[in-house]
Amino acid sequence: MQMPSLISCLTKKLVTVSMLLFAVFHSHAQEKPVSLVLKESLGSDPYNKMAYHDGYILVSGKLESGSPWVSANLDILKYGNDGFELISQTKLTSKQKAGTPVQIKNIENQNGLWVILASSFDGHHIFSASIVDGRLNILDELYISAYIADGELIAGHNNNLYLIETLDSLVATHLLLDESGKLEQKESLEFGIRPYEPRYNDKFSVSYDNHSLYLTSNQDEIGAGLYKLPLTDDGAFGQVVELKLTNAKSAYHSAQVSGNLWFLSYHYWGFQVARIQDNTLTVIYDNEQSSGYTHFEFKGNQLFAVGTFGSIDVYDINNETVMRKSQLFTKGFLEDAILSGDMLLVTKESMGIEAFQVNSDNTIKSVHTFNQSGQVSDIAIYENELAASSFQSNLHFWRTDASKPAKLESTYHTVNNIQGVEWVGDEILINAGAQLESHLAEDLKKQLNVGIKHGSLGSHGTDGRIVKTNNGFVAHAFNTLSFIDEDKNILSQLDLDFRDGYITVANNLLFITRYDDFFRSSPEIIIYDISDLSTVTKLSSIEHEYFYAGQVAVSGNTLYVFGSQALLLFDISEPNKPVKKNSVSINSETRNAFPYIYNDLLIAIFDDKSLIFDISNPEEPIQINENNQITTNGIGNGVGKEIYTVSYRSAGRIDRVNINYAPTQKDLQIELEEDDQNTVALSPADAENDAVNFSIAVGPEKGRVSIQDNNTLLYEGAANQNGTDNVKLLIQDAYGGASYFSLVVNILPVYDAPSFKGDAENISVISGESHSSTLDVVNVDGGKLQFEITEQATNGTATINAQGVLTYTANVSSLGADKFVVTVTDETGAKASKTINVMTIEKSAATQASNNADSGGGSFSLFSLCILLISGARRRYCSVH
Repeated sequence: MQMPSLISCLTKKLVTVSMLLFAVFHSHAQEKPVSLVLKESLGSDPYNKMAYHDGYILVSGKLESGSPWVSANLDILKYGNDGFELISQTKLTSKQKAGTPVQIKNIENQNGLWVILASSFDGHHIFSASIVDGRLNILDELYISAYIADGELIAGHNNNLYLIETLDSLVATHLLLDESGKLEQKESLEFGIRPYEPRYNDKFSVSYDNHSLYLTSNQDEIGAGLYKLPLTDDGAFGQVVELKLTNAKSAYHSAQVSGNLWFLSYHYWGFQVARIQDNTLTVIYDNEQSSGYTHFEFKGNQLFAVGTFGSIDVYDINNETVMRKSQLFTKGFLEDAILSGDMLLVTKESMGIEAFQVNSDNTIKSVHTFNQSGQVSDIAIYENELAASSFQSNLHFWRTDASKPAKLESTYHTVNNIQGVEWVGDEILINAGAQLESHLAEDLKKQLNVGIKHGSLGSHGTDGRIVKTNNGFVAHAFNTLSFIDEDKNILSQLDLDFRDGYITVANNLLFITRYDDFFRSSPEIIIYDISDLSTVTKLSSIEHEYFYAGQVAVSGNTLYVFGSQALLLFDISEPNKPVKKNSVSINSETRNAFPYIYNDLLIAIFDDKSLIFDISNPEEPIQINENNQITTNGIGNGVGKEIYTVSYRSAGRIDRVNINYAPTQKDLQIELEEDDQNTVALSPADAENDAVNFSIAVGPEKGRVSIQDNNTLLYEGAANQNGTDNVKLLIQDAYGGASYFSLVVNILPVYDAPSFKGDAENISVISGESHSSTLDVVNVDGGKLQFEITEQATNGTATINAQGVLTYTANVSSLGADKFVVTVTDETGAKASKTINVMTIEKSAATQASNNADSGGGSFSLFSLCILLISGARRRYCSVH
């Protein structure tokens, strides 16, 4: 490649790289005046499946108490002599199917590694993980199959795992887990009759014992299929054997094999123990009066049968006899159990987890509990405390100091479902089993049920919020609205023609968003006048096509409604005649919208994202921020700059969200003299007192700026530059809030006297002849210059003209060294002088030196070489502006 082409190519590449770096910088360093920050999460989903290893418990959650719907949330607990300790929480996500929500089916621990089975709309996902520094560390993910909803993962011997699914039959898939956590799918096998159990979600049961899998294929009206699948030493499948059981039940909710006994629990009304002999099962114990069991654990000849509705039965198994020795009842729906040594751990949905001491006399005793779980239905806030009503019957109290993580203070538990809560001063109102009760907050924290019952609110269930009004309260219980004065008297009630809906109160108006009729062509928002709680009047309703809104928000006379992927604005200055004013597309599902207004901001949290709108002009909202990490299921509350909302696809995990304003730094000015430097102190302001950092967005043109110790700016001026310079800087907090500020630099000019380049100049001239050259003068500030010879030569004559061209004429016959001094003066009188050294030589010497050089022979003196070099030198005069 030729040199000009190479230079051109390199130049183009340098420009391209510079443009890319500029684009990357500006894609990250952007102004973000206000944002939402997920500060922490508190509470847990109802506890479901778990696994245990070396003191750690990994436990999953449910989306709804008493239902099969499960979440993607996991808690890591540690258990020891002092009880349970919550170490960390996480939400499981798929990397292979990014953006696809998963639900955790069950958890195993295999050789010290955690293995989690989750499902999505695409199929099954198996994750391997370790716990590092108290946090879940995902090691591998294996995607197994598509469109198969039911599944269970079970650990076998050595490093073998088995995934059981249902299709037209039972499907078993063999998996390997190596010591690094890598998962490998091996063979799959289909066998047995097709599961058909329309009333319940569990289509099969599976148990592992002694190198075999034991499975049931649950049916409806006919007996379940029962199978043994032997496994080889390396975990591969053997030949399936169908086991015959006379008068088998149609469906087995859970089952466990130990030795030659198969323990079978059928749905909620019975329990069998069958002996396995060859291909036949013989029932040796049958009890149809027992509640159904969800899980079995064994210790020697003791069987611990965990019942769905709170019973734990201890059986003695001896040869042909099965005898129940003791029974203990605890609160909650019991989901899973693990026996570790002499400790039985049991998950209890909304009642958390409990540890029971196993005694040698076939009894158990509760020793520790941990409960921050539940299906949150309402949230009340008072100062730096929070109360969350959690179905079934928990009221969790949290301390929420600004500078500390939230702390669970206590839990009030009652026999009734706590549906709603409101907190005013030292008093708390609760909807407990559709009964209005008032209590002192301190009494409830101490588990004292000494409050006052004020009357019925209607039907009880999971929905029953209580909302403060200007003159009292409104309570919602299914299809009944109750209006309550400040003395807790129920003044009136209103029966709705729908069951579920969101309620919002503003300016003596009540807004009800109905959402239970998914297929209505025109869902509506109903507006009531509640200025007189004894006579509540319907004013109007808003219907909209494709309209399924969550809660609404009001600012002044503007009603903000979230329709189908749009923010709708209505003028309610006349609430009996609301007028649609505007709409803004938001490209988001809005069914569970939770809005919150703070100053001139409208915060809208949905089930897939959160948005912030600037509503300083109420009729022209402007979206200024989006956050895909903060979501809601529609339940929330807020005070000041803090919002609490239950995250989407969760039941009991409450996100604590802060409105985060960007830090600011006032514009700065700095002054310095030309060719100098100066500093200016930074004085950032952050409303949340967050740590901040500074960066340079656009640099200066006349110098260099640097950030010193994150608290000072240093500006260094470039040589001979003066005037005004500008720098654009960015201040940013740890949460991404960022704003720009400017530094204006005033560089004072410093007068620069003219100067010569170099201290002296050497010329050579032939005796009797003249030599001319232009002086090299630096004239930074410009202007006219005057030149003069201030010390004349001795062996010749020196002259200089107005352009700085000097001429030296050597006297005839003069030889040797001479010198003279030239001086330049500018318009201000500033002067600079320079000595000119002259060497006069004979013409014959110069000619001889030239001839010797041309012939290439003879000797050439060092003096002659110097003369030639000097005679070839030329000087020029230039003026720098």
